[in-house]
Formats: sequence, structure tokens, C-alpha cells
Amino acid sequence: MDLFITICIILNTLFLALDHHGQSETMTLILTTGNYVFTAVFAVEATLKIIALTPSKYLKNGWNVFDLLIVTVSLIELCFAHVKGLSVLRSFRLLRIFKLAKSWSTLNRLISIVGKSIGALANLTLVLIIIIFIFAVVGMQLFGQKYGENFGKDMPRWNFFDFFHSFMIVFRVLCGEWIESMWVCLECAGWPCVPFFLLTFFLGNLVILNLFLALLLASFDSNVLTEKEDEDDKIGEAIDRIQRFFHLLIENLVYFFRGKKQRQKDADVENKNNENPLSTAEELVNNIPSANFNQSEDINFAVPLIHDLSTTHEGTEEQPIHDETIEFHPTQSILYTPPSCCPKMILKHFCCCAKCIPQGIHERWTTIRRHSFSLVEHRYFEWFIIVSIVGSSITLALEDVHTRQQPTFSEVLEIFDKIFTIIFTLELILKWFAYGIKNYFTDGWNILDFVIVVVSVLGTGLHLFGVADIPAFKSMRTLRALRPLKALSKFAGIRIVVNALFGAIPSISNVLLVCLVFWLIFSIMGVQLFAGKFYKCVYVGTHDRVAASENVTNKTDCLNKNFTWENSRLNFDNVLNGYLALFQIVSY
Repeated sequence: MDLFITICIILNTLFLALDHHGQSETMTLILTTGNYVFTAVFAVEATLKIIALTPSKYLKNGWNVFDLLIVTVSLIELCFAHVKGLSVLRSFRLLRIFKLAKSWSTLNRLISIVGKSIGALANLTLVLIIIIFIFAVVGMQLFGQKYGENFGKDMPRWNFFDFFHSFMIVFRVLCGEWIESMWVCLECAGWPCVPFFLLTFFLGNLVILNLFLALLLASFDSNVLTEKEDEDDKIGEAIDRIQRFFHLLIENLVYFFRGKKQRQKDADVENKNNENPLSTAEELVNNIPSANFNQSEDINFAVPLIHDLSTTHEGTEEQPIHDETIEFHPTQSILYTPPSCCPKMILKHFCCCAKCIPQGIHERWTTIRRHSFSLVEHRYFEWFIIVSIVGSSITLALEDVHTRQQPTFSEVLEIFDKIFTIIFTLELILKWFAYGIKNYFTDGWNILDFVIVVVSVLGTGLHLFGVADIPAFKSMRTLRALRPLKALSKFAGIRIVVNALFGAIPSISNVLLVCLVFWLIFSIMGVQLFAGKFYKCVYVGTHDRVAASENVTNKTDCLNKNFTWENSRLNFDNVLNGYLALFQIVSY
């Protein structure tokens, strides 16, 4: 039942978000019918809960009271849907989104935290209103008369001419958009505007508004953030059930389509291993864990060896197998044996080729890889790569629009670019030799280096073939700007910061999702209240707003006077445009 109600809430939110300016009658009918259906569903839910729990127990739960309030307002809105002036009741339908908090633990926790801080925020809000009132009155007394003398009928929208406009301009200063208003004030009132605006911004924005943030953060008690989630996250539980269902379905399908032939093949391989314990012993020997590459540790363990292997040939007798052990004492050291270059999949399918390689070549190959490992792990090599990264970054920074006008300088930059590309490519190859291809690609930092090197090689190759200036390939050379990212993997401190940043992404994304839900509420409300109301009358050539002296009050007056009637770039005609407008508000 709870999952069904949660799905209904999500669908109801989707129906509300589909409302937009200029929609067809069919869309309006669909959205209206959907509103009736969801209102009926929530009304039936509330009725069943009241019958099951009795009214007294039902009203003891705050969420039940909240649900009953929303259902009541929705029913009133349906009864008076055609009465003018009561359309504002439609906005109360948006409160249904908060019912997700019953199933979404993160949203529930954030709402609880904000609710705990309402008392302190209410007192601070009163202080903020008093400060805005004081500065609004002072601004009106200082600059109001001068605005009237200088502008007359062409009064700017933001002014100190009366208390209302003065109050609004002070609030605008607190929101951070004070430079344009101060410039207009300087034109009519002179230098006294500077200390007034600076004092308003300092006291209002830097002190009072930051106190809001401090009080809100104080509500995030460590116990609240670290306590276990006692309430079930029904949305997460539903998603987990769906994922487990599909995972089990895929496993069964894969097992079914493998067929008897593949299962018989696996059985044959298992029987072969049981009949040949020697291969298992050799595998144990080959899988001895290697020592730490950078440290010399005390190691003391025994490795079983199997020699004098029992073989049966013509004219020979079977010889017994002798077991011995080699003791590794703390004073002894183990040479680094590099892991296999190739993944196990390749070795599995081409194992016959490996047997054809002579032992001497294999030993020389291992020696080369051991020396490669010593080289790439040497600190001088690391510093050489860091210097190369810095030099490559400087080379990229020296390129500008005037580079092509200086052929010699441009050629020098190209030569350095090729040199650094070769250096980074050789570093990549050496690391493949040292670590093995499989081990190399198990590290995320190595994958980042690989992508940067591949982009650099492709860009250089396109330039050599003379196709770098083709628009489709220009972005390849632009991606050379990723080279400074190679420095991230060279410093432990930077790696810690980046890893911490990526580790915080799940929590950040969860909070961001909650913010998007809040913005969705205001975006839908903006569509219901302001859809189609951001059109303006502008001059044909300049697209500037028509002056107030033209006495244009509507679209008809605008078109009759040969002006243009156009929509503002930021508007609330649909939910996406509303999101864009809200994003500008919150990011001022």
C-alpha cells in the first residue's frame, strides 16, 4: 500500500510538471482528469486510515495531519475550481510532494533539521526585517527627492522614490545584485550612494544572512548525521527489489542458455584437475604473494618444492617424489617478480604459444621488466615526469590567436609538443612493461593517464597528416588541455583530496536531488502563477524595453504602435524554463 501511494505521489508530481503555457485542450483535459484521480486516491487513503486507526490515533501522527490538510484543500479547490480568485488553491497541491518524506529518509531528515531551527531563524528573520526597514527609510530620505528631480516620469524600476521601492532595492542589495542600482544612484545623488550601499551590503549580506547559514548548520548535529536510519527507505527498498529481480532473471537465463555442452565441459576440466594434482601444486608455487615493491620487509615462510618428478618412460623405473622446503629467513630478500603482462583470458586461449618460448628468452624478458619497474619507481623518474608535465602545461599556455602569425615560435611550440607526447608515451609503455597491462588498468589514476596520452597521440597524429584543422578533429587538439591532470596522480596530498571529493559524490548527489525536489515545487508554482506573463513590448531595432512614456499596457497597444511583443529569455512558461530562472536566482 505504501509503495502504491509513493508511486501515485511521483505520478501526480509528473502531471503537475507537465503543465505549461500554450498547451492544447487535450493536454489540459488529461491533466485535469489526472488531478481528479489522484485527489480521489489520496482522499480514499485518508478515509481508510481514519477508519482503521480511529480519528484520535490518526491525528496523533503529524504526517497524517499533513495528509488530511492537503486532501481537504484539494477537495475545496475542486469544488470551487471555476470561482475566480481561488485558483491560488491549486498551489497547495504541490505540498503532496512533501509526502515523499514518509518514504524518503534523506528528505525526511533534512525537513526535520530545518524544522528544529525554525525558532532561531524566526528571531533572526525579525532582526533582518528591522534592518531592511531602517535602510529603506534612510535611503528614501536621502535619495528619494533626487530620484524625482532627475528622472521624473522616466523613473527607473529600482529606485528610492517611495518606501515600497526603497524596501525592494535594499532587499535586492542583500541578494548581491547591488552594482547596477548603485550606478543609477550615483548618476542622480553622487558619492553618498557609495557608503550607503557598502554599509547595507556589509551589515545585511555578510552579517545577517551568514547568521542564517550558521544557525542552519548548527542544527546539523553530529548525532543526527551519524545515527542509524531507523525508518525504512521505502523508495530505496523498492528499487533494490527491482534490481534483485532483474539480476536473478539474468542469471537464470544465462545458466539456461549455456546448455549441457558447456556444463559437461566444465565437469571435464574439473575431473582433469583432480587427476593431475601436479598442476595444482605448480599453481600454488606460481601464486606466491610477492613482497612490497617499495619496502624491504622481514619475510619468513616456507615454500613446498616438488622435484624428482615421477615419470614413466620406456626402460626407466618410477622414482619416488621427495618433498622439501626452502626456508626464507628475515635476512634474505626476495627479488621482485613482475606479474604476467597479459590478462588471464589471453593466457587461457593461447597457452600453447607460451610453452614454445625458450626459457632463456623468458628470463631475459623478466629481467627487462624488473629493470623497467625499478626505473618507473625511481624518484628521479617521477620528478622528470613532473617537470615534463609542467613544461607541457607552459607550452599549452603560450599558444594564443597570434601564434600562427609567428611561424618560428609556432614551430618551436609544435616541436616541444611532440617531445612531450613522446615522453608521456614512453612512460606509458614502461609502466605497461613494469606493472603488466592488467594491473596497470586496475588503477583509476593510470586509466586517466592512459586517456590523456591517447588524446595527445591522436592530436599529434592528426596534425602530422594535415587534418587537424578539419572542424571534426579540432576538438582533439583542444583536449591536450587535460595534460595538467597527470600531475594529480604524482602528489599524495592531491590524490587524497580528489579521492575524498569523489567519495563525497554520493552524499552530495543525494542532497542535490533533494534541492531539485524543492526547486521543482517553486518551478511548478511559478508556471501556475506566471505562465505567459513575462512578455514585454520592445523597440524593433534595439530590442530595448519600451519607455513608460509610451503608455503601452498590453499586447494590442504594443502592436498598434508598431513595436515588437516578445517573451523574456527567463520565464515560467514551463517547468524547464522555471528551473533555469530559479538556478539564476540561487546562483546570483
